[in-house]
Amino acid sequence: MKKKMGLSTKIVIGMFAGVVLGLLFGSYINVFQIVGDIFMRLLTMAVVPLIFINIIAGITQMDDIKGFGRTGIKLFIYYLCTMTVAVMLGVIFGFLIEPGVGLVLDQAAKPPSPEKITFIKVITDFFPANGIGAMAQGKLVQVILFAIFIGIATLMLPAEEKKRISGFFTLMAKLMIRLIMIIMELSPYGIAALTAVTVAKFGTSIFGPLAKFVIAIYLAMIVQVLIVYFPVLFAFVRIWPLEFIRRSAPIWITAATTCSSQATLPVEMETAQNKMGLPAKIVNFALPLGATMNSDGNAAWFGLIAVFTAQIFGLPMDAGSILQVAFLGVVLCLGSPGLPGGIFVATAIFMTALGYPIEVSAMLMGIFRVMDIGLTIMNTTGDVVGVFVVSGIEKEFDRKTSSYWDAAPTNPKVDAI
Repeated sequence: MKKKMGLSTKIVIGMFAGVVLGLLFGSYINVFQIVGDIFMRLLTMAVVPLIFINIIAGITQMDDIKGFGRTGIKLFIYYLCTMTVAVMLGVIFGFLIEPGVGLVLDQAAKPPSPEKITFIKVITDFFPANGIGAMAQGKLVQVILFAIFIGIATLMLPAEEKKRISGFFTLMAKLMIRLIMIIMELSPYGIAALTAVTVAKFGTSIFGPLAKFVIAIYLAMIVQVLIVYFPVLFAFVRIWPLEFIRRSAPIWITAATTCSSQATLPVEMETAQNKMGLPAKIVNFALPLGATMNSDGNAAWFGLIAVFTAQIFGLPMDAGSILQVAFLGVVLCLGSPGLPGGIFVATAIFMTALGYPIEVSAMLMGIFRVMDIGLTIMNTTGDVVGVFVVSGIEKEFDRKTSSYWDAAPTNPKVDAI
């Protein structure tokens, strides 16, 4: 039986088709701009309900409010810390590699200057005065906080009522993922149109800087692993890098081939419990929550794409701008959908909130698969490391007494999987 072509393959074909069409037909290809615009609008359409529902579904999987207070807050602090580091690494490597320097998009409209905001205004604007109004207006930060409060309130309900509400939002989360997957079926055509129009408008000069962008994002992710994940694992649970790598291989392979945190989740949970000996009660809560609310790879992407765009348009990146990028990037990562291409949705919101044109991120869509492999591996790895950290703090995991690990920490050679 003939094997069905995967979506990722179709997207790559669409990207190359767009390049060829843009070069052959020049400005005449602009008639297909509508295809790319509709694709982007469909993605944006789903972002608010998708994030709102997924966050509530993740929180309501906890047993009770005490579990949220004890385990949830530790996880949340871990998420905030690692994602903040990832955003800053994206910014740092953006400055070091300078992928946007020398890339002049003369025909692109100059973005409006971002509104000057203070730290107090940033914090205050996180909190919605009207939760439904925040959803209608697309104020994503406020929508996320609204969802968190609803999730906490649900945990405080009687067990039977909590179970019904949790089941409803879990089912709705599956529905929203199905909706996104329907929209993503249109992505090869939308990306082909966006790529064709971009190439026709700006020429092939954009591809050199895009290669520099790919190098910068992978360097940021590698440094995140070396200076955050590995030291944290040894500090909290005395596990060496090679030990962790050997047991994480199934997760990494699945993440690389699916480019989806949601699709990798079953493998993560099985590996965490049966190859790493992590406690089921923490695994069953933390990994589904992390698939929705913890995305270190995406955070690095946001930091880098902000610097990339600022370099293209000659915009200043002062301390205030970097702080805004960090806040918005981390907050968006708390609700980024964990499926192939899901970051496109959050990127559209991120660019709009900063006052940057979406067309800059559209240039990167065609080669996103190359980066998405690393981003998904980093996202899932960060989730598993988080389970180790919380399990160690909660005294739920001890390698000395675990039958899955040697009594004393060693740094073994990587055995055959």
